[in-house]
Amino acid sequence: MIIAADQWYKWHKRGHRNYTEIKEEIIAKLSTHLEPEDVVDEGTIATVIDVLIDTVERGTEMVEEKEEKIPRFTCPLPCEYRYDIWRNVFIASMILNLLLVITIIPFIVSLIRSDIPEQLMDDQNETCRQLLLDELNFLKAMYTVDELEINEPQNPTENGQITQLTLHQQIDNISYEVVVHLSSEYPIILKPSAFVRCSLINCDLLNQELRYFIDQETLGIPLTLTIMQWINDNINRFKVIFQAN
Repeated sequence: MIIAADQWYKWHKRGHRNYTEIKEEIIAKLSTHLEPEDVVDEGTIATVIDVLIDTVERGTEMVEEKEEKIPRFTCPLPCEYRYDIWRNVFIASMILNLLLVITIIPFIVSLIRSDIPEQLMDDQNETCRQLLLDELNFLKAMYTVDELEINEPQNPTENGQITQLTLHQQIDNISYEVVVHLSSEYPIILKPSAFVRCSLINCDLLNQELRYFIDQETLGIPLTLTIMQWINDNINRFKVIFQAN
């Protein structure tokens, strides 16, 4: 083993070592650990080290003479080889898990929806239809035929149908038109959508704030009159000032 270490030193340090200096260095280091009461003295250490180093020197010379040099080995696989494999396996596993989750989510959603009792859905749809009918009757009593246009679907009992209201209003010399879409699932499940048409106001900005206002309202209550009241209270803020040529 010591001879092999000496050969390694020669290969990597590019030359032979000075064995005399090695002896002196080792003896000096070991002598510093001696105590006065120790059985071993510096002479004993020197004798042992001389024998060992001389043996190494002779062994090295024999190896070189017979050209039986210790072969130099390199690891066929780098130290990071296994790390790269497990890292790639981990990344592939994460991707597969993500794809699995994406695949399962629609199934879970459909399963949850299928667990909702059909009777409950039917009751909600019936309640929505009744509330919508009551609100339409109230609006018809409140507005004239010229002020209110109602475009009802051919089969209002089917889900997904839209009832469109068009209200023609005027305030402070501003004539404007409000279009409200009421779904068959309004007002319990869905909120209405509404927008204003007028050439005297900034409709884009008004409709943007109107959508925000509707989003903040409580779901489950009629909102048509609330929307009309908000428009009447705020429309003057969106007047467009025309400059004369």
